[in-house]
Amino acid sequence: MLFKELGPDERRGPLTWLFEPKQPSAKVLARTAGEAMTSPPITIGRKQTIAQAARLMIERAVNRLPVVSNGELVGIVSRGDLVRAFVRSDEEIAREIADDVLRHTLWISPERVEVEVDAGIVALAGQLDTRTQAELVEAFVGRVPGVVSVTSELSWELDDIARRVGNGRPTKRI
Repeated sequence: MLFKELGPDERRGPLTWLFEPKQPSAKVLARTAGEAMTSPPITIGRKQTIAQAARLMIERAVNRLPVVSNGELVGIVSRGDLVRAFVRSDEEIAREIADDVLRHTLWISPERVEVEVDAGIVALAGQLDTRTQAELVEAFVGRVPGVVSVTSELSWELDDIARRVGNGRPTKRI
């Protein structure tokens, strides 16, 4: 629509045919916003992850997604927003893991977990109280924007999985 509104290109040359579509799409011929929009609209819920938004944008070949909550528009997320979320320094990622994930979300002292980040790949090591804590740390770290993958060498004193599923006594891992 934007190119159409600009009018004819004055810089036409012998290779112009390479860049112009032979048959204009319906969106190029549109005269109203309704004719130009994707229908039905492709939207995403406000609680869905940025990874889900990125996947949806790629699968549906869209550059922006309306964000909805209870059927109402609450915002727009663009490809640029996602790029900014994923392009973070290793130091920023490590800081978020230590402060936000460990300290504020899981109430685990960051000193108990060794966190190394290299090109978005996170390596975790250390010993925690329970297997549940170790699994939670790995799961939450994997959801931090900019994290590409997580390898965990976390160990635990108490294997509380039996308590979680209710089929026996907890065991210790040394």
